[in-house]
Amino acid sequence: MRSNEFLMNSFLRSKELEGRTAKTIAFYKTTIELVFFRSPAISIATCTTYDIRDRFSKLTCGPVGLDGYRRALSSFFRFLFEEELISKNPMARIHRIKQPKIIKQPFSRAEIGTMREKFSLKSRAIVELLISSGIRISECVQLNFSDLDFEKLTFIVFGKGQKERRCFFSRQAANLLFEYKTAREALGKFSDVLFLPDHVYKNRPFERLTISGIEGRLKKEGAKNGIKGVYPHRFRRTFATWALSAGVPVDQIRILLGHENIQTTLRYALTEQEQVSNSYRSIIEKSL
Repeated sequence: MRSNEFLMNSFLRSKELEGRTAKTIAFYKTTIELVFFRSPAISIATCTTYDIRDRFSKLTCGPVGLDGYRRALSSFFRFLFEEELISKNPMARIHRIKQPKIIKQPFSRAEIGTMREKFSLKSRAIVELLISSGIRISECVQLNFSDLDFEKLTFIVFGKGQKERRCFFSRQAANLLFEYKTAREALGKFSDVLFLPDHVYKNRPFERLTISGIEGRLKKEGAKNGIKGVYPHRFRRTFATWALSAGVPVDQIRILLGHENIQTTLRYALTEQEQVSNSYRSIIEKSL
């Protein structure tokens, strides 16, 4: 009988060969260890559907987190079954975990206006890049100035699964980025890195502002100016919603966001309620 370590490592190696990101592989590993390695350990080779359901019932997380674990284990056991390392797939009868449908609101135009007016120069440059391009924060922190074409207002990112994607940004974002770069160079901070930490040392010119660093500064400046829930991913949702409201076809928004599945894009792009109301009054109500 194969050991837990052997089965887990065989799966993780296969995902590495498929080109999955280190973050994705780390999540698979954490999930498998959480369910099967914690005391009392469960044998992966002989576990049953009941064993997994029992362990799931003892995990302290919400339905969204639990369904993430379920998806990871479904991929794990599908691999083991297809490779004939196990005779039965215990995840085959564990179905998608129902999640509450919560409408995650984009920023209002007034909130974005306040950010443009009140935030610090670096934060305004970050906000303008995120709101005009719709990129992920993980993509943002990897950018250099040399990556951006300031004439065509485009740049290339490598998104999930290292998929290459062309993105666009606004002239307003370009102007703020130039202003930010000029201001920091006046302080002796010379680097091609797009967003630097507040404290840059001469012997570390290539240090980057991290994801948590951006999250922290945006949250802090948002609270200071009376805006709740200022976090990077919300700009991506706002980009999708505004693009949909402006009449951009959903499939084009999908390409801009780097989504494989258009259903993912539809969850992001929340049609503005005012637009729905206007459509109802001008079209549907008149036909009744």
